This record gives sequence, structure tokens and C-alpha cells, in this order.
Amino acid sequence: MNVAKTGSISVGTVETSSPAGVLVASGTFTKSTSTGNQTINGVGFQPKALLFFWTRQTSFDWIQNMSFGMGFATNYGGQYQNYGHTIASDDNLDTPEAGTRRSQTYSIIIVTNANMSLGAQARVVEFTSTGFIINWQTNENHQDIIHYYALGGSDITHARAGFFEVTTSGGNQSVTGVGFQPDFLMLMWSMQYYEVLYPYPFDVGLNQAILGIGFGKNSGQQGAVYNYVRESGITRALTFGIQRNDLIFMTLNISRFTDSLASLASMDVGGFTLNKLDPPARNKPCMYLALKGGQYAVGDFNSRTTMGIQDVTSVGFQPKGVFLATRTKPNSTGYTNTAELAIGLANSSSFMGGTWYEDVHYADPTNNAMQTYNASILNWRNPTNSTNFNSAASANFVQFLSNGFQLNWTKAESTPKHILYFAIGDGAQEPGIMVNVTVNAVSPADGGSTNPFAGLYQVSENSFFQISATPASGYVFDHWELEGANVGSANPYSFNVGTSSHSIGAFFTLIPAVQVDSCDSLTNWIPTWATLSIDNTDFKEGTGAIVVTPASPLRWYSYARLQKPMDFSGFSALQIWIKVSDATKPVQLMVATDWSNYNMYTITGLTSNAWTHVTVNLSTPTSRTGVINFSSIRFISFSYQIRGTAATLRIDDIQVVNV
Repeated sequence: MNVAKTGSISVGTVETSSPAGVLVASGTFTKSTSTGNQTINGVGFQPKALLFFWTRQTSFDWIQNMSFGMGFATNYGGQYQNYGHTIASDDNLDTPEAGTRRSQTYSIIIVTNANMSLGAQARVVEFTSTGFIINWQTNENHQDIIHYYALGGSDITHARAGFFEVTTSGGNQSVTGVGFQPDFLMLMWSMQYYEVLYPYPFDVGLNQAILGIGFGKNSGQQGAVYNYVRESGITRALTFGIQRNDLIFMTLNISRFTDSLASLASMDVGGFTLNKLDPPARNKPCMYLALKGGQYAVGDFNSRTTMGIQDVTSVGFQPKGVFLATRTKPNSTGYTNTAELAIGLANSSSFMGGTWYEDVHYADPTNNAMQTYNASILNWRNPTNSTNFNSAASANFVQFLSNGFQLNWTKAESTPKHILYFAIGDGAQEPGIMVNVTVNAVSPADGGSTNPFAGLYQVSENSFFQISATPASGYVFDHWELEGANVGSANPYSFNVGTSSHSIGAFFTLIPAVQVDSCDSLTNWIPTWATLSIDNTDFKEGTGAIVVTPASPLRWYSYARLQKPMDFSGFSALQIWIKVSDATKPVQLMVATDWSNYNMYTITGLTSNAWTHVTVNLSTPTSRTGVINFSSIRFISFSYQIRGTAATLRIDDIQVVNV
């Protein structure tokens, strides 16, 4: 391989005579062993997006043990975005160990073992004119090889990495907040299968090594790979996966049945839409890389079954870069045993590279291996026994064709293997006459959001511009103003831009109050050391009030808990009608995200045997435990310190309000 070298950095040949079009550079560098900044030069241009991937290896070879990671870095809106994930599974163990770690802060994460002990993590802090600078927040004395794929040039107008949740509802899900209409989308997700913690934990080790990668251009061009390595409560490795050319996101459950399937439905102004053919049982966290500008193609092909040249001619244009991914299995829509992934990339015949890993299904002891390589674009191995994996297939990148690319298989398997690709090239043509549409900041600032977000957008003249509004909790959407004039409350709203510039903004109105519970029934109410009933004669609103009567034998406290999902974000206070038979006995209110994160409020100003309309300021609790998430309240609990007496508590009409 012919490469230019600068210190420990090797980069592919890049033409820099013209910054026009799309620029692609693929390369590797050896990470530093100390914390602080590390500068990577030689890319040849200023990147707009970076894709990293790595194994925990210090030389180009294969070794046993499995550790793989992948990350995105972009700069959008003057801010750097870094997202990454890594998985690991240890070799030769009687009791399998596997784990996952993900981050919204670091695009490179390296762990030392499957217990997810952190070895190093870094984020991109600057795109320079010839490369990039990463900052190692944590580091170790291990000179790992990192692959990168840099994208830039004038044709790429927007790049952004971000995060969203694939939700449990079926059908279409609109993902907003991207800020532009993408031309290409890449997803990556890693998780515990059960995802029992919410908000989802980042920057910590998680059980199970679960990883998925998907990419798409439109509903007809997409693909995804997914691998699962289970380690909890078993004595043999349970590993499996799936690869599809008609989906962009998918997960399997612990029994190898489908948990979720989603395809890319459309690219939208300000985001994209997924069609959840099978929604997940629980929300699934997912990271994305969105790109606008240039040309993209997503497709698939089968590997040769003999050595020799293979032309892939389904791209439709001459690429400048190509990315390949395969589980090294024949084409199938179902799962297959063993977790395996080979990925590779190239931007010229003088530089190509990739990684491979495999974790053998039902091996006892565990049997896994990994490889990083820079002399081929794809390479994978097959196990011969518990200590050896022989080379099974290898392909070099030869050249880009007018409608695709060419590979040379120097080693091939007799059964064809299914391979996914995405290719990138220069934009097809210059845009027509464009006009500016400015989306103004919403009013008030915390009232909600628009899709697309606030900013300047260029659209073709005489085309329609569509915008939608989503109110924040505690607000309702009121109206649009186009050039300062009220144009109504249609949502979404669209208009013909004609040939002149426009400005449009969304206006929201604060909701004064929302009822949390009418207290007309015992639905969702749970007593402790008390009995609950409805009083239909002594109440303040609706048809009744909750009565909390001490249970026998009498205790020091009686409790009544309202348990259901509630959203208090956007509101400043709770208002509750309360009546106690003995006002000398203290009443407290707990507002909780869970039993580890809650606020306590002391309720004062009560009068014995009289209804009092109580206002509880949510921002001034008496005490705090953990950190409460007001958008995800799971229960509120009233405690009445009856001190062994038969004192009763009545509750009616609980509302969240803005005061």
C-alpha cells in the first residue's frame, strides 16, 4: 500500500486542486497515549463530517477477543456534535462476558474488556483546513489504530449528528430537529435489550453487546445490519444477528424473535420519517448522521464465489467514496446464529481499510476474534477451532467506475455472501433559482418548536414551503405570522414562495392549567397504611373527592399515591384542594420520577375541617433526592402524619398551573 506518513498517521491520497464537489478521504491514525489534544493532519481538506471505527488493536492483524466501536462527528450551528458506541466480548471464558457503552459526548470510545472498563475516550473539537483535532478526555498506554472516513467539499452543504428514540407506537414516526432535509442518513444503535433505565444511560457500561448500523437514501434504497451477544445468566455464548436490504433499523429480542422493524419512509424538511412496520416493545435510543448535498446510492450485491474482478454497477453515478458492510452470510430476511460484522471503505485504490469481528454462537468456552486491516476493503475469517480463525474471503478495491466500483477478490468462499454498500459522489447538477425563507425563533422562546427549526432555508422559486409547529408542555400553538401578518393556525402550514424572500414564525400561548386528576374515582390511586374511598357529598370539583382514612391498627402515617405517567414540564406549580380533620398534623407531597429521584414539599396553611386551595411551587421543594425529571413524573404521593390518630385527609382536583 502506498501511503503518505506523518508521525503515526497514515492517510490515503487525496486530490486537493479543486475544493468543488464532494471530497472524500479515508485513513488511519494511531491514537496518542496521553490526555489532551491530538492533531490529525494530511486529510487534504477541511472535513464537514467524520466517521470513526476501530478495534482495540495496535497492529494490522487478527487477534482473539472482540472489541469494536463506531462514532460520528460533525459541526452544525457552530457546535461540534460527537456520538459513539462500542461493544466488547471476551474470549475463552466459561461464563460469557459481553457489554456495550455509548455516548452523546465522545465519538471514540475504547474499552479494555467486556466488563466495559474504560480505556480511552475522545471527541472532535476542531475541523482544521487539513484535518481535525480530537481531545482525549481519558487515555491509556495502548496505541490503538483508529480508522476514519472524512467527508467535505462544497457540494456537502449540511452535516449533523444527533439522537432520537424509536418509539413504541406503530406506523410513521417523524424525526425532527435535524435542521435541513437530508439526502443521506446513517443510523447506529447499541443498547441493553431491556433498556429498563430512563432516561437512557450514556457513558456507562451496560450488559449485552448489541449493535446495529443502518443507512438509507430513500424508501427504495436502504439497508441495515444488527448483531446480538448475550452474556447474562448463561454458560454458553448466545450470539446471532440479521441483515436486511429493505430496512434501516431493526432489533431482535433475547429469544431471537423480531422486536422492531423500521424502514426509511421519507426525507423531510427539517428531518426524516421512519415507517415502523413492527414497533419496539420499549423505546429504543438511536444516533444518526444526516448529510445534505452530493449524490448518494445505497444498494447491495453478492460476493463472488471465485477469485477475480467484480464490477458493482448499480450505483448510477461515478462515486468518490464507498462504504461496505456485511455479516458474511447469504442473503436472508431472517436471523442467523453467530454475531459477525465486516466493514470497509475506500476513496481510491491507494487506500482502503476496514475491520472485522466474529463471536461464535453457543461456544463453550467463548470463542471470538477481531481484525483491523489496511490492505483490503473487506476481509473476514472462519473459526477452525477454539484458538484459530482462518482467512475465508478478502477483496481489494480497484477503481471507481462511471456507474459504480470495482473489487478484486483475492480469496473467495464458495457460497455468495450478502454485502450492503453506500456510495457518495459529486452533486448531479447545479440548483435552479433559489429564494430564501427565514424561519423565525418561536414566541415565546420556550413555547415550543417548529419543523424545520429556526434558521435560513433556500428553496426553489415557485415551490411550496411547509412548516409545522409542536407546542412545549404547558403551551398550545396559536398562529403563524408570515411577513408579520397573522395567517391562521393551520398546522402544518404551507405556502408558495413565488420569487421573493419570506419570513415566517410560530406563536404559542401558555396554558393556565391542566388537570392531573379529578379525584372522582380511585383509578391509579394506591393506599399505604390507609384505605381510600370516594366522598360524593363533600367535594370541590366534579363528582367527588378522595378520602384517605387510616387503616387499623393505626400507624404514624397514612399515604395515598397517584401512580401514572405525568408531564409537569412547562408548569410552575401544582394546585390541589385539601381538607384535613386535624390541621396540627403535617401533610407532605412527594413528586417523583422514581424512588431514587424525587422532591418533597411541605403543605402549609391548612385549617381543620375546611377545604383549602393549596398552591405548591414546584421549583422550591423542602428537600430533594437525586434529580427529578419533570417531563417524566411517574407518581405523586401524599403523606399525612396522623401520629396514631384517626385523622382523615381529603384530596380533590389536582392541577398543574402556571402562576
